[in-house]
Amino acid sequence: DKGPPVIRDVLLQRGWEEYDEDDANGNQHFNMWWKTARFTPSQLASCHYPYQRINHFPKSSEITRKDSLLRNLRRMRGIYGQLYDFI
Repeated sequence: DKGPPVIRDVLLQRGWEEYDEDDANGNQHFNMWWKTARFTPSQLASCHYPYQRINHFPKSSEITRKDSLLRNLRRMRGIYGQLYDFI
């Protein structure tokens, strides 16, 4: 998947280079890599440069999935008490 068209168009207009999954040479010179699924550890390791951006981050599901967010909020309430008693 190439990502939402408006985001893709804006970034390409600004001169960003998109990751090409069909590139057999493994071109590492890209600015953005958009996937609908999570990145594998080897894919994350292929981002070598600080200017490279991806749309998913390791362990982000801990706060973006409702069940994981609730579990973590309950854990924080157990540690910090009333400070996390807003749910």
